[in-house]
Amino acid sequence: MTAYNSLFIDRNSAVYLAHYKNGTISTGQSKIGGAVSATEDLFFMDTDSGKTLKRQLFDDIEQIIYKSPTEGLSYAKEGNGYIKMNEIIEKIDRYPKNYSSPNETIAFLLNRELRVSITEDADHFLDRHPKFLKELKEKDFYGQQRLKEYIQVIYQAQTDN
Repeated sequence: MTAYNSLFIDRNSAVYLAHYKNGTISTGQSKIGGAVSATEDLFFMDTDSGKTLKRQLFDDIEQIIYKSPTEGLSYAKEGNGYIKMNEIIEKIDRYPKNYSSPNETIAFLLNRELRVSITEDADHFLDRHPKFLKELKEKDFYGQQRLKEYIQVIYQAQTDN
């Protein structure tokens, strides 16, 4: 299995895996929007404690595809950088033992979507997982500020009505 250590983006904003070694670049056949396992290969690395999120990639994806985070949650950014995120979140939820810090990872992924005003996955996941919502509050949202703001201001208001 090739350990991909870079990513590149084509002019259609498709993100591909790339591996650089000894002056040669080889690319994976996977891209975001492809199979969940291919997208998962891009976002996670295997460690002794389970699959660990490559958090640094998300800054690059957000900057290159979405250009920047939104100021608020008023409109969604154009782009397909997080197109399979809901499926990855569901996979982590189904197989938490395969991932290091599964709930913190889910919180991070929801937060990244909310940073570009993608709210549907957060709504769907939180509606189905009230225990997760309680844990988020107990853990101060794992430091995920946009997720905290969204839940306290928008999601809570929706569920209270």
